[in-house]
Amino acid sequence: MQLEDANLLGRGSHVSLSRSKDVDRTSTVVSYADTNVLGSWWQFGADYADNSDGRVRALALARPFYALDARRAFGASASDGTSRVQRWTAGEQLDEFQQVQHAGQVYYGLSEGLDGGVTTRWLGGLRYGASRFDALPASPGGRALPADRRFSYPWLGWQRIEDRWQKGENVDLIGRTEDLYFGRSVYAELGASGRSEGLRGPALFVHIAATDAWSLDARRQLYTNATLDGRIDGGVADNLRFVAGARYFDAVADNQTFYAAIAATATHNLDGDQQVLLGGDTGLRGYPLRFQGGTSSALVTLEHRMFTPWYPFRLVRVGAAVFFDAGRTWGRDYAGAVPLGMLKDVGVGLRLGNNRSGLGNVLHVDLSYAIDAPPGTKRMQVTVETKSRF
Repeated sequence: MQLEDANLLGRGSHVSLSRSKDVDRTSTVVSYADTNVLGSWWQFGADYADNSDGRVRALALARPFYALDARRAFGASASDGTSRVQRWTAGEQLDEFQQVQHAGQVYYGLSEGLDGGVTTRWLGGLRYGASRFDALPASPGGRALPADRRFSYPWLGWQRIEDRWQKGENVDLIGRTEDLYFGRSVYAELGASGRSEGLRGPALFVHIAATDAWSLDARRQLYTNATLDGRIDGGVADNLRFVAGARYFDAVADNQTFYAAIAATATHNLDGDQQVLLGGDTGLRGYPLRFQGGTSSALVTLEHRMFTPWYPFRLVRVGAAVFFDAGRTWGRDYAGAVPLGMLKDVGVGLRLGNNRSGLGNVLHVDLSYAIDAPPGTKRMQVTVETKSRF
């Protein structure tokens, strides 16, 4: 359940109150965001979550790069929270422990603005992060808790963005005009820390992200993305995670689109509270949540999407999809379980696009069948969830 106003008192502020329940927790969340404080370019945000497994508080104040031609940016943020972290194997909870987190940063950015259709920016700041892990009395014992971590370091970032946009419809949403980005965007960041808790020695923190897209012709589009995160700690790569993906759209007929996507993850020396999981909550819709674990994964999705003219009560746009998913993991999970190999599913789905909301969310109702379900695993899955895309 969620109550929200995206234009509080006509001033463009966003306030929401929501209550949700999932397999991990029950949450009551209050959030406020003002992207134009007192008519300026300053932004302010505040969030408070009262969860069944802890609480989270966050504050942020920034004057960001509000346009590609903006020349300066400033910002500061802070958060703290307590939650329970679960580790999983074969769709079953392996153990559970408590995590207490504190984080904060300040940053400053400079740019010469938009030049020849390209914006280049330099950013720098100070960042702090700390995580403590505590055992829970009711959790099964015998497995080591993740090591506590405390990082404090300066960082420097560089960004390059191309100014290439087009308008579209029936791509990620239903019956709404969409701003589609077809430029290349690259961001690279490097931080340096001295010896501190949870580190072998002095460490370098690395973050790289890139996106690119092509409008192949009037009906075909291709979008790609990749990120690399991790740290070099005492000469050893730790908590390294590489994620890459691609999405392809082909408008094969009026109000019908063929969609294909691939996503892959590879890791090295993950921290003890991090996992690579694949299941019904990560795109393998015919299987239980967190059904496979490992050190890397790959997932392929194929869909035939249909956009209907049906607009009942002028509340929601109606669409549908026939889909096929195939994915697997590699490497043993925390319990030492070996991968199950390639798992496939097929299904049909109903899509309801909320055009009355400024968020443009899409409600997914999917019925899926697991082709390769192991003995004892339920083959049919029905899921209902709200997503930001079709």
